[in-house]
Amino acid sequence: MKHVKCYIPEYPRPQFVRKDWLNLNGEWDFAFGDEADAEAALAGRLERKINLPFTYETELSGIHDTAQHNTVWYSRKISGKAGKRTIVNFDGADYVTEVYVNGRLAGTHKGAYTRFSLTSQLLHGEEKEV
Repeated sequence: MKHVKCYIPEYPRPQFVRKDWLNLNGEWDFAFGDEADAEAALAGRLERKINLPFTYETELSGIHDTAQHNTVWYSRKISGKAGKRTIVNFDGADYVTEVYVNGRLAGTHKGAYTRFSLTSQLLHGEEKEV
């Protein structure tokens, strides 16, 4: 069976396909809250690596720590196009999620592993630290 022309492997929402998109799965910088403070995390200075979309508890994440941690930090640099609207879609995050772009709070979400999207003026520009 052939896929429709708009089909892109791993595209999260085929009914809303766009030609310019970036899959954020893969390697991110990572730290538990007791390993890095907010200042270090917001500057992107995290010592570990994690493989997303896997949670830190799983072997496939590269962390495989099954202990409960109240705070975890993820960081990754992404490039964007100036003047273009940017939407970041999350397929799930547990439980309170704060998203920072270039060290500034871009948005928050509360909910256990529920989908949400974030669009913000902070997401416009050349390079972003998410």
